[in-house]
Amino acid sequence: MTLRRALPGVLVLLVLTPALWAALHRVRMEERAQLWECATAHTRVGYAGVSAWRQTEWGHEVRVRHDASSGLTEYRWGETPVVLPSPSSRAADPAAFCLDPARAARNYRIREVGEGFLLGRRTSLLALEPLHEGRPTVHLTVDAATGLPLATATMRWDGALYRATSFREVAIAPQVVEPPSRPGSLARYGSACPSDKLADELGFQPLRPHYLPAGFEESASRLLESSGGMARTTYDDGITSFEITQRRILTPAQNEQALVARMGERRAEYILRWIRSERLRALVEAGDAIPGGAVVRRRKIPAHDSYELQVGDLNVTLVARADLHPDEILRVLQSLR
Repeated sequence: MTLRRALPGVLVLLVLTPALWAALHRVRMEERAQLWECATAHTRVGYAGVSAWRQTEWGHEVRVRHDASSGLTEYRWGETPVVLPSPSSRAADPAAFCLDPARAARNYRIREVGEGFLLGRRTSLLALEPLHEGRPTVHLTVDAATGLPLATATMRWDGALYRATSFREVAIAPQVVEPPSRPGSLARYGSACPSDKLADELGFQPLRPHYLPAGFEESASRLLESSGGMARTTYDDGITSFEITQRRILTPAQNEQALVARMGERRAEYILRWIRSERLRALVEAGDAIPGGAVVRRRKIPAHDSYELQVGDLNVTLVARADLHPDEILRVLQSLR
């Protein structure tokens, strides 16, 4: 082919490439805006209702009330309410499907797949699809008028159902949630602490992963008082997550002293019996060896995979959502330094 014959095609390509890039960029920006709208709907609208989780079958219902003005969200599994500063992904709340809108927009794309009705409300059906392999896909049923998610179904990395949640009843209207009467009741969640300050607070150097799955970032780091002091660091890609908890292994006498001081002799004895039984079980269970000679014990708990290992005098537990490919978690464990 001569240069003269090829020149028109080259010129067309040069003209069309910027236009195509601009069109793709516009579509991507529209997708991000749509994702942001439903991920942040709870900041604009209040809601109250009844919802539940489903894996193989529907679980216990929870009553939910969310105050968009304050951000406070109340959950009731029984008579006593739990009030949190925002909707929680640990509860059966469809509005809390997104852990971080900005990270989710970088690691997932969203597209409309249909329309429908739920609880008498017109809805948009959306699919949130990962840009990286080994991640979940989320199907969203979103209220068309407000953008509030009314139901979600999360599929694991292999396409199997991870879990779903849906409102059974819902009222979208301003709500009032009173602050908790006992702020200290949230102490079990720990206090925020920059990860580079954990060693100063704990008296030991926590391990850090030198490998993170693509798109994952550290999202929270907290100090917990139990067992003589623990560090818990959470990593997520905006949709799925894992957390690493670390503590120094105490002698039985140190454990008993710390627990009695914190909760009294009677309750401490119950916890100590559980700790002793766990240690006995650890002695007889086989583990999976990883490079460096550490032994990892893996346990499946509802909706999560838990990995526990001992490195020197540290006990390290990694808990990951079961919608993430387990090979990625093993690579994180292998990279701890």
